[in-house]
Amino acid sequence: MACSGAVLDGPPAFPATRGLLVLIAVVLDPLPLTVLCFPFPQQGELNSFLWTIRRDPPAYLFGTIHVPYTRVWDFIPDNSKAAFHASSSVYFELDLTDPYTISGLASCQMLPHGENLQDVLPRELYRRLKRHLDYIKLMLPHWMTPDQRGKGLYADYLFNAIAGNWERKRPVWVMLMVNSLTETDIRSRGVPVLDLYLAQEAERMKKTTGAVERVEEQCHPLNGLNFSQVRRLLGLVGCSRRLEPLSYFKIQEMNVCGRKQIIQRKFKMVSVTVTVFHF
Repeated sequence: MACSGAVLDGPPAFPATRGLLVLIAVVLDPLPLTVLCFPFPQQGELNSFLWTIRRDPPAYLFGTIHVPYTRVWDFIPDNSKAAFHASSSVYFELDLTDPYTISGLASCQMLPHGENLQDVLPRELYRRLKRHLDYIKLMLPHWMTPDQRGKGLYADYLFNAIAGNWERKRPVWVMLMVNSLTETDIRSRGVPVLDLYLAQEAERMKKTTGAVERVEEQCHPLNGLNFSQVRRLLGLVGCSRRLEPLSYFKIQEMNVCGRKQIIQRKFKMVSVTVTVFHF
């Protein structure tokens, strides 16, 4: 990002001047899970993922993560939250409050020329995928929380909202869909991902909002992935009912060395806006 006369610096000592905040999703290199015993950092010691572009008024870059915001909100340092509240304009990766954005994300997932998934996947892989989704549909009522039921969600609606028309989708999107159909993720349905939550808050606070990417810039790289790689990942479906998600990034709380730690698990997968799967 080029700014005439601006210096990228971070993390900042937060000034009082109202400025511009740009939120981006950070693509992280795959790293193995490493568990180390160390004291959990205090609020002031956390990496804020907030950078300042020195100008008048200042501008900020903040790296977000596509998970339900309740999983990470308490671990976002105060200076990042202060920058959000003080900024008069906020720009996101995509405009997740725009119905056309959601419609565009849904459209780009579809196979071209009226093809079905059965036409492009090996027969045995397609059958295994169908059996796995039948299993998910069977388990969904047991995975849902009382709070979700109290809000009027029911299993068939939830399954159709996530997996509806799956036979018409491109394999890479089916892979991401299957990855979101885990018990942990099902229990968080109805909670907006961090980007969407911040977009909703920005609108509520009457801030100017916008997007730095178009839907096509999200879709084309995914749709252009090597099909053999996607097929190999899909081949893991149904091998075990205890599948670990294949997602790009996951944050977990674990009891490590006698204390609760935040463990970051990074997988060999691209970052993608999955808000279309979270409503």
